[in-house]
Amino acid sequence: MTFQNLLLQIEANAPVSLAVISREQFWAHYPVEVQVDPFQRSFSRWFSRYAAEMRENLLRCADSEKLDHNAGGLSDGEFQELHGQYPWDFTNSILESAGLRFRINKPSVQYGGTFHAQLTDNATQKTV
Repeated sequence: MTFQNLLLQIEANAPVSLAVISREQFWAHYPVEVQVDPFQRSFSRWFSRYAAEMRENLLRCADSEKLDHNAGGLSDGEFQELHGQYPWDFTNSILESAGLRFRINKPSVQYGGTFHAQLTDNATQKTV
């Protein structure tokens, strides 16, 4: 269920609009079947933040080339030195080192948007 669908479902069941709903009313109408995985949420946020920083850096690089040579864009190597290895590569290397047959997906750096981290079983290619 997407976040938008979740909000639409809550609003359909609540006695008031989401614009004026109280905390108690919100949680009273929150669907019980919706489960939140704290690990998925943490990885999704971590990867999304890193990708957003990469997008900002790419824009600074483009500005440096076209408009202002002092826009401050970093090379890929400089970016990773400052922010660390790509978190999806880091996570996948840990999974591989541990002998686990899973891989985690990565967000789109160019497009942004909502990202949901998902593990895929390498043997079956199924998302778990």
